[in-house]
Amino acid sequence: MANIVIMGVGLIVAALYCFAATQIPTTAGDPIGPRTFPYLISLGLLLSLGWMAVEQFGKRRLAQQADEAALVQWPKLHVIGTVILGTAVYYALIEPLGFPLSTSLYLFALSTLLDARRLVLNAVVAVCFSASLYFLFTLVLKSNLPIGAIFS
Repeated sequence: MANIVIMGVGLIVAALYCFAATQIPTTAGDPIGPRTFPYLISLGLLLSLGWMAVEQFGKRRLAQQADEAALVQWPKLHVIGTVILGTAVYYALIEPLGFPLSTSLYLFALSTLLDARRLVLNAVVAVCFSASLYFLFTLVLKSNLPIGAIFS
């Protein structure tokens, strides 16, 4: 049931995000335009929701539901609260620490919260993903991301 609610909310968010992207003013001469990235995010969300629907309503899922009914565990509220608090701290630290460092710390903390047995892997993935995003946005897309007071 929770997956169906998530899919419904996701569809609403994707529709609103896509509508908001149509409200972004375009500039002449820009081949890609400012709307492309929000449209790609909407598309990625819709593809993820489609995959989730296939898993939810597929034959394999229906056969497993009876077996999993006894194993269903509701998410623990402290984990959800920690993720929300961590996101608020991330937003507060992105300017003073900069995008690469704050994103690395945020991703490391969240991945460690979800799987504390793989600390080295969590750290490597967090740093590589943050660095990749930073270089993608700054070098390829020519966008300015905060570097932080520490590095400037």
